[in-house]
Amino acid sequence: MHVVFAAWDDPTRSGCGGVASYVRRLGDALMATGVQVTALVLQRDPGARADRGLRLEGLRRGGLHSWLARVPGLGPIGALPLRELEDAWVLRQALLRLHAREPIDVCEGIETGSLGLLGLPRCIRTCIRLHGERYTFARHLPGRLALELRLSRALQRRALRGVQGLSAPSAAHALEIRSELGSRLPALTVIPNPLPSDFASPALARRESSPTPRLLFVGRLQDVKGVVPLLRAFAVLRRRRPELRLELVGSFHPSLPEPALLRLCRTLRIEKGCSFRGALAGAQLLQAYRQATLVVVPSYYESFGYICLEALACGVPVVASRTGIAAELIEPGRNGLLVEPGDAAALARACERALCSDLRAAGRGLERFAADQVAARMRTFYEDLLRQH
Repeated sequence: MHVVFAAWDDPTRSGCGGVASYVRRLGDALMATGVQVTALVLQRDPGARADRGLRLEGLRRGGLHSWLARVPGLGPIGALPLRELEDAWVLRQALLRLHAREPIDVCEGIETGSLGLLGLPRCIRTCIRLHGERYTFARHLPGRLALELRLSRALQRRALRGVQGLSAPSAAHALEIRSELGSRLPALTVIPNPLPSDFASPALARRESSPTPRLLFVGRLQDVKGVVPLLRAFAVLRRRRPELRLELVGSFHPSLPEPALLRLCRTLRIEKGCSFRGALAGAQLLQAYRQATLVVVPSYYESFGYICLEALACGVPVVASRTGIAAELIEPGRNGLLVEPGDAAALARACERALCSDLRAAGRGLERFAADQVAARMRTFYEDLLRQH
């Protein structure tokens, strides 16, 4: 079987995004079962190369949308939909070229550029992995949806209804997509994302003790991750527990510029209790988890939510918004607590309760997230698509 992933981001690059990380982990596990895997990635100089068996085909994104974005008036509104169409054309042409050289059995795309999956030869079975799109995340933020997001989503919906199959990483995200698309969609299968191999050891559940209670946030410091409600909740907690620390691990994001976040910390008088550590990976990230008293996942929306899974694998209890995989993993009062997204007061109360309780996250029951288990389920999903002929 030859499976092609429209990854866009390079899965061999250090610090790659969530989609590319998924492709790397799943691709490695699929190749271990004999599947041939190719990833289509954006790069300046298109060409083919390989990395530890994973084959990569370079794509060059069109530039018309960048030009349109600089046109005053309607330009910025039309740029995102135009990029969807440009990406779809680039993806379609790349798939046809690759298929002429090496027949493709299954192509798994993401929502971006997914129109390029339509109208391919019938021998190529097409599916979309619902990692989460800007439109979906924006729906759960305060304020109105931008027109350009609604226009680009209209194009994506056409693709979502036209491929042979859909897969979602969590039941909650599958429900979100079903509510958006209604009955006019192909079969939707829920298969979780694979747990990173760094977090697969049972020994991780033996945490390091820390004399100072620490709350830990991991993720991009952007609006949809609930950073502002977290800081407001921490201000409440800090008044009751002046020894409490909050560590934020992740890079700053344009939706919440660094100066604005630092200014908010000063306004809330929590700057001495907050530590912005930047993005961490590997051993440094593992150590941050293992030294945490409590991991907080305050996102407005998650399609999956790796942080919750990683924290529990490290034996750290979690207070999380009721979104993504959190509701499937957290047993309230045992290994964590759930709150409604965006409610800083409720988040503060839940963190206070968690800090006062004997919550235990033993790191057990996560076998279904192992890469080989996820790969077996995804391979079955692909084989079911091939049997639809």
